[in-house]
Amino acid sequence: MAFDSSKYVELPEWAIDLKHLYWVIRVEGRIEAKRRRYYRKVEKEKLRLAEAGVSQIKIAAVCRYLCNFKNANTLREVLAIQEKQLSFCFSPI
Repeated sequence: MAFDSSKYVELPEWAIDLKHLYWVIRVEGRIEAKRRRYYRKVEKEKLRLAEAGVSQIKIAAVCRYLCNFKNANTLREVLAIQEKQLSFCFSPI
């Protein structure tokens, strides 16, 4: 089985910690207690990213990609979408 470059997606800077956590789960996940501990760390990291203002859709797409690299096309589509900046529309009175 050769490396398929079409499955590789360059992850955003904010996803590096998630990448490391999922790597540990993938490589050393045979031990059930260690797997649970790292999934709890993933949940904390996802919460931290959400509080920092990263879109929930992007976080979920990155996590799905890190679990299964076949989700590369979905991740590319989600990362290509430009987010609207939050703003308030004040109407003149």
